[in-house]
Amino acid sequence: MARKRKKTKQKIVRKPKEILTEKTEVPHIKKASKVPYLILFILPFLLYGYSITFEYVLDDTIVLSENRFVQKGFSGVKDIFATESFTGYFGEQKDILVGARYRPLSIATFAIEYGFWGFNTKASHFINILLYALTGLLLFIVLSNLFRSKDSKWYFSIPFIASLFFILHPLHTEVIANIKSRDEILSFLFSIWALLSSYRYVVTKKNYFLLLSLLLFSVALFSKESAITFVAVIPLTLYFFTKSSAKTILKASLPLLIGALIFLIVRYQAIGYFLGTGKEVTALMNNPYLGVWTADKYATILYTMGIYLKLLVFPHPLTHDYYPYHIPIMTWSSISVILSLIAHIVMLGFAIITIKKKSIVSWSILFYFITFSIVSNLVIPIGTTMNERFMYMPSLGFTVLLSYFILRGIPPIFSKSKKLSKTIMLGLLLLFSVGFTYKTIDRVPA
Repeated sequence: MARKRKKTKQKIVRKPKEILTEKTEVPHIKKASKVPYLILFILPFLLYGYSITFEYVLDDTIVLSENRFVQKGFSGVKDIFATESFTGYFGEQKDILVGARYRPLSIATFAIEYGFWGFNTKASHFINILLYALTGLLLFIVLSNLFRSKDSKWYFSIPFIASLFFILHPLHTEVIANIKSRDEILSFLFSIWALLSSYRYVVTKKNYFLLLSLLLFSVALFSKESAITFVAVIPLTLYFFTKSSAKTILKASLPLLIGALIFLIVRYQAIGYFLGTGKEVTALMNNPYLGVWTADKYATILYTMGIYLKLLVFPHPLTHDYYPYHIPIMTWSSISVILSLIAHIVMLGFAIITIKKKSIVSWSILFYFITFSIVSNLVIPIGTTMNERFMYMPSLGFTVLLSYFILRGIPPIFSKSKKLSKTIMLGLLLLFSVGFTYKTIDRVPA
């Protein structure tokens, strides 16, 4: 008689789908799913293609059309990296803004363009749109790596919907349709690329990803200083979306610290100081809080922060220039200021309380606060009350949060009726997609 084999039950241990261990391979998006890539790449051209017919506007004169270093073409690149960013326009460093500005890489791209074909607005606008399209693709790749998809269809996944909302959002029109704002595009593009490289180091333990993250992050910093917030964003993201040890996360963060140090040293050599000269900016256009009582100043800043939140959800009305007193000076007796204060305390408090749970909601809120901090007027004066382009980086936190609420938040609320749940989900996706698209197309000519 054949011996009866004892059946042994093996305990199946399932790892959380949204958390990677250090030994887990980097996930690959199915090669068959080329459609989301095509959508995210083509959409920017459909939305912003009309801007190719535009000429130079606003600050294009300072960094491009009337910048003497740009007009030198290739030979002007050295001067661009050696001086403060407005020197090529004014002829000298005037320090018209606190901390000055040092964003040589984006201006260098204009000089290189001039070296090839002279002043050509069509080419410059096309390059902006192309870089935006590449940003959409990279965002989808980054989010697909971070958020282990529980969704059966890519078009109902957080990575795709969040990337789609990001591409469609009307607050980005100033960045894409205005040539000057290439600094924003390059800085964010290379920041999230550095994030992906750091993540892949943690997952694969291949050291060349550390070198790559140093290179990518340096490019981001030399495009615009606000990329420095990713010194905090990247380790935070590694904490949320991997099970890596503190030692591993610290090692992955070292290239970022080195890159930031190199940038600050080079910046100091170019402009002569780190944060400022200590002199007050006396021009109202560059210091909207000139002569304003300190308490009223911070009440106005908080009120403005509330406006940003409102515009993320309902981007109307929009304007190209938030000149002094377009946002009125507020006091702490204003209900709008109090509501904004409560909203921000609740958001930040919730994110901190739930940080140990490593929830997508907590990460999204913290991403928003960290990237927004440097342009909020709370950390350093930015020379204006607000600008839509300052939401370019932080808006990713919003689009991830919005897509999470629609795709993961709605079903539990209407769990008794799957049909109703799906109808509401589709309705919200359609509402935001169509609304953002209409507003963006309407806004671009401005």
